[in-house]
Amino acid sequence: MIVNGENQASSLGELYGAEPGKKGTVISASSEITVPRQIDVYVGLDITPKDKYIVDLRNLIYTHDKESIHPHVEIINAFGSQCGFFTLIESEEVGKYYLTATVDDIKELSSNNIEYSLDFVLKHFADLQHKNVPVKIFFHQTEETNEVLCIDFGTSNTAAGAYLGHDYITNICSSALTNGNVVLGEENIVKFDMVGNGSKYAEIVPTIVSCKDCGKRDKVDYRFGYAAYEELRKNNFCPNETSFLEIKRWVTDCEKTVRMIDAYGNTIEIKRKQIIRQYLLYIIHEAEQQFKCHFKNIHITSPVKLKKKYLEVFTEVLQEYKVEKEKAIDEGVAVLYSQIDEDIQNVLLNKNSNDNQISKKAIIIDCGGGTSDLASCQYDLSYDDDVIDVKIETSYINGDCNFGGNNLTYRIMQYMKIVYAYYYLTKNQKRKKDRRILIEQLIDDNTSNMISRIDNCSDDEEAYAEHNRIYRKLNEEYEKAERIIPTKYVEYESQSAELYTAVRNNFFFLWNMADQMKKQFYQYDTITRYTISSDESEKDADLYVNPISSWKLTIRKDENNYQSESYPDIIFNAKEIAWLMTGDIYYLVHRFLHELYDEGTLMSYNSIKLSGQSTNIDTFKNGLKEFLPGKMIKINPDPTENPYELKLICLKGALKYIRALSSSDIDVDLSCGTDSLPFDVITNSNADEKIMISQKQGWNQEPGKVRIVSTAKNKEFVFKASDGTIINKPYRFDCENYEIRLKKKTIKEISDLTNRSIEQEYIDQLKKDKTYVITYLDKENWGFNIIIIKINAKGEIYSTEPVFCSFQSDVSQKTFFEGDC
Repeated sequence: MIVNGENQASSLGELYGAEPGKKGTVISASSEITVPRQIDVYVGLDITPKDKYIVDLRNLIYTHDKESIHPHVEIINAFGSQCGFFTLIESEEVGKYYLTATVDDIKELSSNNIEYSLDFVLKHFADLQHKNVPVKIFFHQTEETNEVLCIDFGTSNTAAGAYLGHDYITNICSSALTNGNVVLGEENIVKFDMVGNGSKYAEIVPTIVSCKDCGKRDKVDYRFGYAAYEELRKNNFCPNETSFLEIKRWVTDCEKTVRMIDAYGNTIEIKRKQIIRQYLLYIIHEAEQQFKCHFKNIHITSPVKLKKKYLEVFTEVLQEYKVEKEKAIDEGVAVLYSQIDEDIQNVLLNKNSNDNQISKKAIIIDCGGGTSDLASCQYDLSYDDDVIDVKIETSYINGDCNFGGNNLTYRIMQYMKIVYAYYYLTKNQKRKKDRRILIEQLIDDNTSNMISRIDNCSDDEEAYAEHNRIYRKLNEEYEKAERIIPTKYVEYESQSAELYTAVRNNFFFLWNMADQMKKQFYQYDTITRYTISSDESEKDADLYVNPISSWKLTIRKDENNYQSESYPDIIFNAKEIAWLMTGDIYYLVHRFLHELYDEGTLMSYNSIKLSGQSTNIDTFKNGLKEFLPGKMIKINPDPTENPYELKLICLKGALKYIRALSSSDIDVDLSCGTDSLPFDVITNSNADEKIMISQKQGWNQEPGKVRIVSTAKNKEFVFKASDGTIINKPYRFDCENYEIRLKKKTIKEISDLTNRSIEQEYIDQLKKDKTYVITYLDKENWGFNIIIIKINAKGEIYSTEPVFCSFQSDVSQKTFFEGDC
């Protein structure tokens, strides 16, 4: 038997130091220990605190010391043999414990018997006491269900759930019904244990994976979600084991390898897609454990612009499951589907009248943890021959792969770091007010002026320059603050381990305080002030206190002198935070909507649906009202009712949609696309910029071309947004020894190879005996292909195989957690 990865002694008694073979005193303990009447064990599923199998040891603790109770409880069968064990985990009630077990702990239980006893071991002076309590354990095969598990795989957080009909399995677990883990005939959300002891659950889980043990290369042991985050936090965000955040960004470039190191120093190289697989399996297994079934059907929402690519990756990494592809919806439709479902009910109410059709057009703005997207959705509903026909057409309009809620966290972190640095720098000032830098000293425009200045810009490039101007002083002061409170831990990798750990801790300590402040700012409009304290009891009517166990900032006194500092006596107010965020938020809103507004097409939409916590704040909604009447803006549910509701909108919409698909009286016709290109693709030719793909010309433009010579080694492609900014690093196309890769082709073969993007007419434009690098768009995969074509003196055509470049392969890799912020 294995406990915590180590070989257990032959009996629990030996763990307490008893002589080998000495059983100790066996006592019936039904009066001292209360156990569940029955326990249901399902093949292949763990038993966790979520199952709420509680034992009451209060009477036992009253007569014995709590520390004398062994945490493992042996399971004894009717023949007196040990056949597994449970582990006790303290509940939130004193003296009550959850019975828990992994699959391996209880794999020797038999389905042929239900009579068992639980053996509680206590050390009583020099003797061991075994307290035996009878219990019925029912052993069940875990059924496969036809219901679909929906997963909202997010950059920062993930959620999952399933509609569970009354017959989703034939043998429904009675305890799962009574403890609320399963509600029949409704949409059920998976709950995740936040602290590991069953005292607090959440309906979302961090998208984090860490490497617990990779000593056995064929069986890597991972931590996921809250367990991975807790390991980070416990080690001051400098654990020995590797941790990965924002793994959703890997999907478009998942063949790359990453190195993992565990706490014991073992290392392993592994593909990104394997880590994505393990995280998704964790989500699936958590759902199966709660709902007591096996899922075979999986639906995962994806960004509209990358839907095909995402579904291909999910299908590949979850080969043992049926991942929905044909009828899968994107994140935009999922966010909107609750509204569509309401309109379906209205059509049903009016099915016998002439008013049994609905046609609407909506815009969806989704500002998630790491990305923001703007999508449009046209849906038409009609009642015909006892069936509601639902036609949904969605398309990507605009987006920012590198702007989301984390950017707002970073803004707050920048401000906090500057304020704290100034405080410690001026600590000897007599007057307290001289030690506090104010927001107006860093951003000199008030919120109204910021909006007006961005609004008055004639194009995206000018708006980008104005946005930079707003935050120029803040960014400059932030760089100065680095000399006092260093956070760029990547620059300290060659320094001592102690100093590297201190700097890395500075970043994550400030990041987490900023993130908590941001969430409170989103959630409670009545808060006017924020402060930091070690005691939550200091909270009053208009003051939110952010309690922390200890202050852990390391300050640089001079070049080689660092020391820890104490709590700063500083208050932040809500006005400052709003002032800080306005430039970023309004710049994003302006980029998304100004073109639609100028064209006059914005008012053709019936509503705008907002998703993501960032869209709930007043600054965001006020920015939208510059373009739209407030009644068009569909506000998310009150976040004070459920802090996870904003994240769950996408999941709940997907659940309603999947439910509709299984209905015999709703026929769904789904299509999606991408109306616009995200940026220009540019290369250099004799020091001049040459546009290979033009954002303005859209998807139907002619392929771009540039000549190369035989000595060419590579061709660099730069991605440039409409505001003139260079987006991330250039894409470098390998041209070296290209002649070896050239193969003779016919015009038909070239046409088939390029999906009819390059035909005879285009080939006729190319000069003989010259070589060209050609780019052509691939709308279905949201990217473009690069091919080399040469026509010799005889007019024969030679080409390489196309190389695909996703519009989001490199763009989406930017993150704040690389140690350079």
